[in-house]
Amino acid sequence: MSEKSVKENEEDVEDASVSVNPSDEDDKKDSTDNSSSDSSKVEDNAALLLRIAELEKKNKELLEERDTFKNSIVINTSDVYANLQHLQANFAAKAAHGYEAMRSAVPGSGHYGFDLKPVYMIAAAKSRGVKNITEGAIALAPPKKRQFAAACVMFMLLPMSLTISTLWLILSYSRPFLGVLLAIYMTYIFRDSAHSNGSKVSKYWKEHWFWRYLKDYFPILLIKQNPDTIFDPKQVYMFGYHPHGIISVGCFVNFCSDANKTSALFPGISIHPATLTSNFLIPFWREIILRVGAISVSASSLKNVLRKGPGNAVLVVPGGAAESLDAHPGTHSLTLKKRQGFFRIALQHGAGLVPIYSFGENDLYEQAPNDEGTMLRVVQNKLLKVMGFAMPFFSGAGSSGGNMPMNPVPKRVPVITVVGDPIMCPLIPDPTHEDIDRVRTLYVEKLKEIFEQFADKYAPNRTSDFKVVN
Repeated sequence: MSEKSVKENEEDVEDASVSVNPSDEDDKKDSTDNSSSDSSKVEDNAALLLRIAELEKKNKELLEERDTFKNSIVINTSDVYANLQHLQANFAAKAAHGYEAMRSAVPGSGHYGFDLKPVYMIAAAKSRGVKNITEGAIALAPPKKRQFAAACVMFMLLPMSLTISTLWLILSYSRPFLGVLLAIYMTYIFRDSAHSNGSKVSKYWKEHWFWRYLKDYFPILLIKQNPDTIFDPKQVYMFGYHPHGIISVGCFVNFCSDANKTSALFPGISIHPATLTSNFLIPFWREIILRVGAISVSASSLKNVLRKGPGNAVLVVPGGAAESLDAHPGTHSLTLKKRQGFFRIALQHGAGLVPIYSFGENDLYEQAPNDEGTMLRVVQNKLLKVMGFAMPFFSGAGSSGGNMPMNPVPKRVPVITVVGDPIMCPLIPDPTHEDIDRVRTLYVEKLKEIFEQFADKYAPNRTSDFKVVN
């Protein structure tokens, strides 16, 4: 073989080797790329699985939180429901029946439907500006619109009646027709004797729904000292209400109306509250108080009712206008030492004397300082002797819990009226001073007994204890 042929063969081999080598390199490169891709996919799958695991863990945590939250809701709901049941049990009488459950309660036995002590404590204390109020005391809920409206209407009736009557009189000078009507009405008033015997009492007016809203504004509660005591309808009674307060709110609501089911508490007994004779000379106002059974506080009116026989009763506020001058929040001063007529009439008719004490009555209004000896008290005593009624300078309910001077609408303070057991008086047509003093002493002892039994419960923030003044 020639050298030329050998060279050509060598070149062919080199070309062949050259043509083979790139192919091998490509195969190697593809193999490397495939292994790299597989590795990347494995890593992606691993990351995805890890992410899925994290999401599952997060989802599990969220489910656990949801279950915990649901359980907490159930627990909280149970707690709230339990608390609501407890509150409903404590305030069932007020919420559902207007304190009717209290009527059958046994004082001091723990059978009360609810305990008014914390409610009364904070309301009475706040009304006097007391800062140290026992922890856990329950504030009164804001009055409902109808309750507030009832209070405003009731305690503005007398001022409105006086205003309308005055305008009627003034207009009568320019309008003769109005003057004739006024003359006819005034003639009727002076000739009408219903105030001396209680003959115009109306069951419809005494049981009207209006009084229930008025009662719940404070609220006002009526209970017996001893629930087992039965008042025999075959007897006659003289109820004595204490203290007078500014306008004897508890007396009116409990015994002029039937808002607290007084007729059920004293079945078979018709109670006629007595008030100043001047109240029956005021047009319009007199028509209201006559329909709820009120009578004049004169001796003849009291005797007229008692002469009707068994099942009749009169209610008197023996302290009268003089006692209203001592009606300061937190105090418990009664004007009884010189009172004789009340006890004389009871003895003359053999009536049962029934002592009544209302906790909270003196807390409904603030009154200007008027201690004995001050100029204000001297003037008030002079007016009392001349006009027969007192002129206390008081403050009623004001905005934001404050006081408004001479506002007849009282503050929202619970009034708890406790009726004691009757003291049966012997029938003595002409009682002596000794007979009167003996009955009065026993009567005051029974009043003090009521006070001492309930004072810590219903007057915990009192500024003075029970005392009898002239």
